[in-house]
Amino acid sequence: MEEGHTSCYTVIITNEAGVRKYAYCRRVLPEGTVVCLPLAYCIISSVKANSFYHKLLEEIEVHHGVSEPVQMSLIRDLYSQPYPSPGQSVKVFVERNGQHEKVDLIRRPLVGKNEDTDLIKVLDTIGPHLFVQVLGSLLLERKVILLSNSISTLSHCIEGLQQALGPFSWQYTLISLVPLAYTELIESPTPYLVGLLKPYENSDRELPSFEGIPEMFALDLDTRTILHKVGDENSIIPSSLGKALRNALEVTHNSSNELEKNIAASEAVLRLYVELVGRYNDYIYYSHTRKSKQFAKESFTKTASSKKSTQLFLQWFSITAMFNAFV
Repeated sequence: MEEGHTSCYTVIITNEAGVRKYAYCRRVLPEGTVVCLPLAYCIISSVKANSFYHKLLEEIEVHHGVSEPVQMSLIRDLYSQPYPSPGQSVKVFVERNGQHEKVDLIRRPLVGKNEDTDLIKVLDTIGPHLFVQVLGSLLLERKVILLSNSISTLSHCIEGLQQALGPFSWQYTLISLVPLAYTELIESPTPYLVGLLKPYENSDRELPSFEGIPEMFALDLDTRTILHKVGDENSIIPSSLGKALRNALEVTHNSSNELEKNIAASEAVLRLYVELVGRYNDYIYYSHTRKSKQFAKESFTKTASSKKSTQLFLQWFSITAMFNAFV
């Protein structure tokens, strides 16, 4: 069991067709026990909504210890309901004074944007300077490995980095938790974003060697130590924009509200994207020859910005799968 008595994390499940589902998990130690295997609650959904589902798991845990018929009734009520719209709630039947009443178990905020707070959690874990390096590596679709002893830390950081990609979506291998027994996947020639559990104390397993793996950035989240890098991570994002992003992210720590901090951090990253690719729509035109919309990539990389460093970044970024999927 991890630190404390409860840990929440999300496992990303990808099938052969590349379709992702999310396993929202909550591990708890039963009260009043000294030596005991933890209990695990898990909800699998095609909807990506960390905050909502982890709050729902917390409510389910509250009902631990009730009779099995009551537990099964609760599970059936939850299973039969769709993911609620903003402002709507999940309702369940409860028994009060011998009567069954339908009550709100959990309600989604009226404004659905930025419900999750994983972005600020990854910033709290690694800090703005390392965050900008990792983000740059992801934008160029390099191999990125995050390592930690904590399942929750890996999960929050993987989710936070996905959130940081904003309007873009990671198109390659995405695995939030990789056991040491399956580390051969880091030799894959294609890009990936993975979380790797470090060996526990007195374990006979060792971390894999990262030597010889090209275009890869490996970071120990627990110690903020870079284990492997290409060497240009500080210069991937144009220096002036990278500095502005780091400064803005530092300011987010002034707020004591985690959701407000997450919104401020999201807006800071979004401003970066506006500066980099905000004019992309001006370069989309209709081709009568191909009878479809086309993107003037070469013109975009040369004239979307007058700064040479930004032009160089756009030359790299415009050939990535995530940018082409976005356009």
